[in-house]
Amino acid sequence: MILLQYLHFFCLITYALMAGYVIYIDSKSLLNRACAALMVCFFVWSTYEVFGNREGISKEIAILFQNISSFGWIGFSGALIVFSLAFSKNERLLKSKFLIVIMALISLGLIFVQWTEGMVVNPVKLQFGWVFGWSNSFWTYLYFLYYSSITLISIFIIYNFRKKTNLVSKRKQSNILLITITISLITGTISNVIIPLFYNIAIVQLADVLIIIFAIGLFYSIVKFKFLNITPAIAAENIISTMSELLIITDNEGNILDVNNSGLKTLEYNQRELKGKSIEILFGKNKKIKSFLQKVSLGEIILNQDEEFISKKLRIIPVIYSCTPLKDEEGEKRGNVIVARNISERLDTEKLLKETEDKYQFIVENTDDVLWLMNSNLQLEYETPSVYRFFGYTVEEHMKMSLEEYLTPDSAQLIQNEFQEGMINLMKKDYAKLRNKAELEVEFVRKDKTTGFARISMTIIRDEEYRILKIRGITTDITERKIAEKELVKAKEKAEEADRLKSAFLANMSHEIRTPMNGIIGFAQLLNLESTTTEERKEFVNIINESADHLLILINDIIDIAKIDSNQIAINKVTINLNQLLNDLFLLYEREKVQKNKSDIVLVLEKALPDNQSNIYTDDVRLKQVLYNLISNSLKFTKEGFIKFGYTIENEAIQFFVKDTGKGVADSKQKLIFERFRQEEESNTRQYGGSGLGLSISKGLIELLDGKIWMESREGHGASFFFTLPINVITNEHSIVRSKEISLKEYDFSGKTILAVEDVEINAMIIRQYLKTTNAKVIEAKNGDSAIKICNENDKIDLVLMDILMPIMNGYDATKEIRKIRPNLPIIALTAYAYAEDREKCLKAGCNDFVTKPIDWSELYAVIDTWLK
Repeated sequence: MILLQYLHFFCLITYALMAGYVIYIDSKSLLNRACAALMVCFFVWSTYEVFGNREGISKEIAILFQNISSFGWIGFSGALIVFSLAFSKNERLLKSKFLIVIMALISLGLIFVQWTEGMVVNPVKLQFGWVFGWSNSFWTYLYFLYYSSITLISIFIIYNFRKKTNLVSKRKQSNILLITITISLITGTISNVIIPLFYNIAIVQLADVLIIIFAIGLFYSIVKFKFLNITPAIAAENIISTMSELLIITDNEGNILDVNNSGLKTLEYNQRELKGKSIEILFGKNKKIKSFLQKVSLGEIILNQDEEFISKKLRIIPVIYSCTPLKDEEGEKRGNVIVARNISERLDTEKLLKETEDKYQFIVENTDDVLWLMNSNLQLEYETPSVYRFFGYTVEEHMKMSLEEYLTPDSAQLIQNEFQEGMINLMKKDYAKLRNKAELEVEFVRKDKTTGFARISMTIIRDEEYRILKIRGITTDITERKIAEKELVKAKEKAEEADRLKSAFLANMSHEIRTPMNGIIGFAQLLNLESTTTEERKEFVNIINESADHLLILINDIIDIAKIDSNQIAINKVTINLNQLLNDLFLLYEREKVQKNKSDIVLVLEKALPDNQSNIYTDDVRLKQVLYNLISNSLKFTKEGFIKFGYTIENEAIQFFVKDTGKGVADSKQKLIFERFRQEEESNTRQYGGSGLGLSISKGLIELLDGKIWMESREGHGASFFFTLPINVITNEHSIVRSKEISLKEYDFSGKTILAVEDVEINAMIIRQYLKTTNAKVIEAKNGDSAIKICNENDKIDLVLMDILMPIMNGYDATKEIRKIRPNLPIIALTAYAYAEDREKCLKAGCNDFVTKPIDWSELYAVIDTWLK
């Protein structure tokens, strides 16, 4: 009995000393405090057995000490879970006040129940002292549930920590704690709970004594593993286990003794797989291993060497490693310590950085813009190589130059004014007006002295007192944009001028069209008057013919200029006799000047080649059109003197000329008269009329013929027009030019049958009436299909006059079909399509000749006569 009391007293003193010792070791550590609180609970638990169960203690005193000891046997569960959380470093749960409050409230509630109603009750005096029993109440079983669940949770927390920790010392501490706590709690539970409650046997209660097993285990951890105390060894182990570098310890022969956690993870091995293996396993087949082992055996220190380790999965791991000898206290070499850093991420970062640098360097070096940096004195400190493409200077040359050397004076002053204005505002402390960003457009001077335009976008970097530190910016070449803007302005002005000219032209066209139309309509109406005499009728008919010719010329001019604009004029070159063409024009204008009452004007023709050597290869229609325009203009503007036209051979070209002694052209107007819709005289009081298209058409046609046209003139002294064509003289070749000198003889086609194919009744009537005068028999068809049938049925037809544009079947298709029936039947195209390409199309379809509408009947008679013969 006395021995048992001494045992309880020994445990009480042990718990008290251990509580004081762990606080002494580190009073600020949460783990130490939790451990001390647990020891205090054990101390209080033992007070009943030491002080309340002695000889001579009354029942009331025994109950009092039992209630006091309840602070220990009820409260230790809460202290145990706090201790387990602190040991396993569950800081998040420990910081939760909710957990602490709940544990405290449950413990205090159960203690309150013990003091008031009692869970341990009914003390009985036995030979070894007072013995209490458990009440069969709700609170008793609630305590059992609380005590057992909290105890098991605490054991699980320590066990889980043991599984996760990489520290050997912590695992060993966990093992000791798990074993001692489990033994203490199981034996104590059997002694104080299970036997008294379930077997109703009164035995000595030894739970507070059995807890000493846990206390001994805790003391062993403190002594053996420095539990609750940070030592250099523990600190070193913590550092080694948590360091990111690979740490490998080998013996003197290079066999691996230990590898830290980072090394195992990086190398993809576990400790057992590496322990005892040669360090060569990490070097693979690298030849450097021999040199490494040699240096290690000699005890040399290796610092910051680049190497590649090989992982278990044969991954190459780039590292920087150092190796130093590991010596004992007596200085004797016991092995080696290898510390390596995995530089894979660093190399990847360096590679990415290099690629990024290369990319931006490429962008900077190849951008057309110039990136630059200036100091506060407007001196360049940095600029990109694109400055050479920009200014023609190298970077070294340009950075030595001042603004005035590569900017025009106005632009240099513009930049200086920008900064001077800023300095004035700074001196006035008017900070609100200070600008940190600016965009200016300047004109710069290149090395070759040419100029261009640039946009400068700059950012001003200031210090805390708003003074300029640096100016950085981008200079962009906007020369093309500026040129485009100028061209746009010119185009706008030109468009406005063209619009004005167009309006003037339309007004002029209205006048030019209405004038001949007035003559045609007016005199046609006069022909219907009974009072009109025969002589007057002849005069009226001549006037109508002249007005119609004038209107036709005007319409042709409008169509020509439209075709030139749309590039639809086709050039059809043939072999012609140039002298014969000019002779025809000479005869034409000899009559023309008489008709215009200008008989006194002398008309002169000059030819540089004899007739038999003047065959050339060109478009006769277009050549004649140009000459007609030029000679007609001369006749219009010349009142007296002469008009001379012809050609000379100049520098492998035929140079044509038309010279007159007319009014001439003012210098200011000479560049304008070749433009469409332009005339020297553009007022409403014009004396000469005309559409203003003739010279523009002539210029376009000559350019299509690979020539050029120009003029020389002095106002009041006549004008000379010249144009050239490439020499294409062909000797001894028959010319196909047919003289259109009008024959006055009457044609007689008696006995001939002519098929007139025409769908428009008015045109058919005109053809019928004109052919009536020639005594020819006329058969009519309204379309191509009818014409084919007639030709198929009537073999007496001698000639066909074929319209082109007709319903059902056009003239082209009809001609092709007739050719299949009558291959040798002459077919003459009569069409309003008046251009050379139209004539060519008709000839390809099978027509023998071509006459345009409005029809010149003398020409048509001559063509019919030619083919009927």
